[in-house]
Amino acid sequence: MEIDDALITQWEPKIQRKVANTFIVGMDRDDIAQELRIAITKAAKAFNKTHGTIFHTYLHTTMENTVRTLLSKAKKREAEMNAR
Repeated sequence: MEIDDALITQWEPKIQRKVANTFIVGMDRDDIAQELRIAITKAAKAFNKTHGTIFHTYLHTTMENTVRTLLSKAKKREAEMNAR
């Protein structure tokens, strides 16, 4: 799969829908969108169509996992701040 600006442009509507439904303490919408763009490029590099899945499914899972990771890190930061 070719990784270029067209790839990001193609999936930008999905990024924006995800960002609109996501709130993470300490991150603004642009930060979240950038993390999801990075996730798209990583997913495109790692995607192997011989495993019997389509890219959209793989990408969706990657984006969900990215948001979960960001939420987990934000909660950990918040807990550390409250412990001080």
